[in-house]
Amino acid sequence: PQMADSLIEGTLKYWSKSIRDHVDADEELASIETDKIDIPVTAPKAGVITEYLASKEDTVTVGQDLIKIDTESKFDSCSAPGAPSSCPPSSCPPSPGFLSSTNLPVTPMVRTTGSREERRVKICRMRLRIAERLKLLQNTAAALTTFNEVDMASFLEFWRLYEDETLKKGVKLGFMGAFARACTLMIRDIPTINASIENDDTIVYHDYIYLSVAVATEKGLVTPDVHNTELLDILSIESKIS
Repeated sequence: PQMADSLIEGTLKYWSKSIRDHVDADEELASIETDKIDIPVTAPKAGVITEYLASKEDTVTVGQDLIKIDTESKFDSCSAPGAPSSCPPSSCPPSPGFLSSTNLPVTPMVRTTGSREERRVKICRMRLRIAERLKLLQNTAAALTTFNEVDMASFLEFWRLYEDETLKKGVKLGFMGAFARACTLMIRDIPTINASIENDDTIVYHDYIYLSVAVATEKGLVTPDVHNTELLDILSIESKIS
């Protein structure tokens, strides 16, 4: 699989195709869960799937082969054992555990028994990484909360005037870019805030500014890094965050 430059491995979460299924080029085969996002795996060429080279929950790396595809065979996936329900309804009955009309998965009802049993659920890679980073932050950075009132009237006027125009250029103008730009200007004026301690006896002052911006996603809170914000304007920062 191919991943972003900052990612080197992920967890294979599921296969969307079965052995002996026919796939088209660029058709989705599987999904890989990484520390940041879920990455779809697509077929490099059309053919018939002959073998899986990895199993669900396996850790896979960039460039690793996941599947074998026979490009010369032709096979009717609707007649294959265990074929997915993508075939016509008349020839492929819905799988058990799915609604027949919409083919949506059915969540079984859970009855409370009053027992004291425990259940364990494996943490997904993204949530595990979030927990690790939060604990690292707690151990290495001073926690400080401050509240300041800011007059946002000028920015709100700017936002109303240019929101639609920037959206046409593929950039969604919001408040985070302005906040990040304000933080950058403050850090530039007070470089001590951007300093770090090295080997417990040396203070390192950085002439560049990297910001980690918290972004809420469906799977949890992630903090993408925006590099060299001292060289970026509000729109450039918004583009980097998105």
